[in-house]
Amino acid sequence: MDRLFSDVTLPHVIFLDLYMPIMDGFECLIDIRNFKKFKDIYIIAYSSIYRDREVNQLKEDGANQFLKKSSSLKELRELLSKSLRKVPFKNDEVVHKDEFVVLL
Repeated sequence: MDRLFSDVTLPHVIFLDLYMPIMDGFECLIDIRNFKKFKDIYIIAYSSIYRDREVNQLKEDGANQFLKKSSSLKELRELLSKSLRKVPFKNDEVVHKDEFVVLL
């Protein structure tokens, strides 16, 4: 989080692990979304576990995507590529920023 508050250019996308050791991804997501400065950052939450309740919470809290990690490196690469193709860029009419995407 400290790096986000520095003068560096903000990232366009953040991949957010839901089960980090010190602060979980849910708490981190809420912290990020509490600052107007970060409102345009696209957030992709990921976990090896899919639970409807948690994915719905992510959507409510401001995540843009949920990605279920695969144990296969090949499948993970394909999911990451697919996930990044869903990220809207300026003047992108294909996917709207308010649309929530789940990739399993």
